[in-house]
Amino acid sequence: MISSSLSVNDLSEYFINSHDGFFLMNKSMELCYANETMQNWLGVQPAELAHFNLHDVIGTGESRELFLQHGRLAFTGISTKFEYLIRPFSGAPRWLEISLQSTSDAILIGIARDIDAHKNEIARLQHQYVHDELTGLLNRNEFLRMLREMPALLHGHEQALFIIELEHFSVVNDMCGMAAGDKLLCHVAGDLGAFLKPGDVAARIGGKTFAVLCQDSSMDSAYAKACGIRDKIVALKFDCDNKRFEVGVAIGFTLIYDESACNKYSALSEAESACNYARKSGHNRVHAYSPKGNNSYRQQE
Repeated sequence: MISSSLSVNDLSEYFINSHDGFFLMNKSMELCYANETMQNWLGVQPAELAHFNLHDVIGTGESRELFLQHGRLAFTGISTKFEYLIRPFSGAPRWLEISLQSTSDAILIGIARDIDAHKNEIARLQHQYVHDELTGLLNRNEFLRMLREMPALLHGHEQALFIIELEHFSVVNDMCGMAAGDKLLCHVAGDLGAFLKPGDVAARIGGKTFAVLCQDSSMDSAYAKACGIRDKIVALKFDCDNKRFEVGVAIGFTLIYDESACNKYSALSEAESACNYARKSGHNRVHAYSPKGNNSYRQQE
């Protein structure tokens, strides 16, 4: 705890032109002082500082309570440091690392450091870690993680797992180059988004293979959705270098409903087996996995 107002004044002089934010606040959350950096972050003018209340910019709900908890702790004499997203009157929200310490005359000293770029970079890396860089869909590892957690999410509701494999995709790559193939994959990824409801997810799990997981699906609704996805992709006429390509697709799907038997490998294997059967059965086929039926040519043999 800082013991004198002279020390506060010394800190204030030090932080007048600092790149860090510096502010003083009383127990009512009224802002007694803020240096120019903090004023800019809060989106206020010097004339507005008098009894300006931080409640208006520190967020809502749990976010506001976090700030209040640290403020109350600091007033007991325990210095505290935490990361916080402020929401100024003007300008974009900003991540700050805030340190709070109390003085002997019931004033909190706050020092804030801009960590917005750091937080944004972490968010970018986290997004990159779980998403396919090309299409923006989930990547294979993240999709498998979701399947691993599936038993805890079922709660007696059936879910449908679709495997969607593009046919003759290599022809586009060979004749027009990989950039054209990447463009086609992005088109297909966009088409899949039209079939997703809240809670559904789509992923790219292979070079030309996608997966979709849909909640609350019966056999009839899953088959109808598979046919809809197939028709949407088949209708895509892909033009490149004055050539038009008709895109083909094979779709296999399985229902996930038994919490005790469900695991990421069995569900994925069933859907992949059904997709393999659809691909070998002909052009633009859809096949539903059946525990007692033929789901691959290997089984028939």
